Amino acid sequence: MINPIARRSLTCLLEGETRHIQVTLGKPYEESGTFICEYEIIIGGKINTHKIAAIDGIQAIQLALFIIGSTLMSLPGASEWKWNNEAGTGFPTYDTHGLKISDKRQSFPA
Repeated sequence: MINPIARRSLTCLLEGETRHIQVTLGKPYEESGTFICEYEIIIGGKINTHKIAAIDGIQAIQLALFIIGSTLMSLPGASEWKWNNEAGTGFPTYDTHGLKISDKRQSFPA
């Protein structure tokens, strides 16, 4: 069972219909010297739960956020992602070369 620390609601176009997506990020916990961060993605009532293992809790959260972003962006047939009434998912992803962080919502106002 995920101990949630954050949730995000998004929409996308999937198979020609607007779908609501719920992402939940769990609180990292230590297990046998490794830190685990669980997350779940709910699409149309289907719950997909995953675990990320890392050196510490911060790294576990960072990895989970990138994997969530990459998972959403690679969802077959999904397009027109929106979060907070703006384009995109708000999650970081790597570009095709794996060198840069790309997402329209990465910068913060000064």
